[in-house]
Amino acid sequence: MEKINKRRRIVSVCGPSGSGKSFIVKRFTNFAKVSTDDFYIGKSKMVKNDREVYNFDDPRAVDLVQCAEAIQALAESPPGVKITIPKYDMKASEPCGTKTIITPNENAIIIIEGIFAFHPPLLQIADFRIYMDPPPEVILARRYRRDIEERGRTPMQILRQYPSVLKGYEEYIEPVKQFADLIIDFGKIV
Repeated sequence: MEKINKRRRIVSVCGPSGSGKSFIVKRFTNFAKVSTDDFYIGKSKMVKNDREVYNFDDPRAVDLVQCAEAIQALAESPPGVKITIPKYDMKASEPCGTKTIITPNENAIIIIEGIFAFHPPLLQIADFRIYMDPPPEVILARRYRRDIEERGRTPMQILRQYPSVLKGYEEYIEPVKQFADLIIDFGKIV
């Protein structure tokens, strides 16, 4: 008798930029993670807003359909199958090739991590949703440090983009908090 492959559970981790999503994901065991960040379309396919900055805090900046397809493939494929997804360069703000994720064992979970992890069609495929919700001043401090250390941004670039970040948070990220099964405030962890 042939074994029937069951779908792995899918957990979404959402919250504003700098809220601690990656921090919490590192605490999981037996999982495969897909970040919505890898599905950004890149500056070459975007238009600057009225402040002359690219708005990466709008869900239209990410190919969420392609992300959902990759998540579904990871959740439904037998262990050991290679799933190819885009690779995104945060410094250049452009896709830069592909990378491979290998489907984990059948008892593993699949994690969707990113600021748009609660947006359709990702919202519909998640079995459990975690929302990270620290105070705004903590988010700014974390984002400031991360963008300088990891993404090569200048303080002026960060502050210039911050109004778009706040607007994106208010318009697209904070409203989806209502779909969370668990809300975590990691405001004290900087």
